[in-house]
Amino acid sequence: GDNKINTITFSLIRSLYPRFRYDDLKSHPAVVVYPYSIYSVNMLELYELNIPMLVPSPDVIIRNNIMNDRVLYPTYCTEKKYSNMKLNALTDIPYSPNTYDYAAQKYWIKYSFMYQAKNTVIWESEEDLMNKLHYADLDRVRNAMFDENEQRRDVANHAWRTALGL
Repeated sequence: GDNKINTITFSLIRSLYPRFRYDDLKSHPAVVVYPYSIYSVNMLELYELNIPMLVPSPDVIIRNNIMNDRVLYPTYCTEKKYSNMKLNALTDIPYSPNTYDYAAQKYWIKYSFMYQAKNTVIWESEEDLMNKLHYADLDRVRNAMFDENEQRRDVANHAWRTALGL
């Protein structure tokens, strides 16, 4: 598409728009997401607006030690409570979600929204990010996001209608 980024300026959303509305972001060709929390809802909102999202790979997340709030200790319980838990007692899942082991982190991080969405653009390094910002077909990504979001809404609406007997 014609929607290529030639000049790249990085800004924090809050520095551009101190009281931003999500509509403010529609004029931007893309957003680079560097998530701080596994539970961040704003990724869903950005995605629903069909704004191409460039997100770090699970390896980048693990290497930079971010999004650690998916584990219980130390955010949600004490080390003593955590160490007394039977973490895999009732399941055949290969990894506990409550460990900082590399393989376990890689296994569980893939279930966060940004990796479940089909059209996020995943970058492996700063160089890869810059290449993708320069060369990604953002119009194609935006259109694919639109189609995916419509499909997701149709599935959710059908499920709600079924659950409500409509």
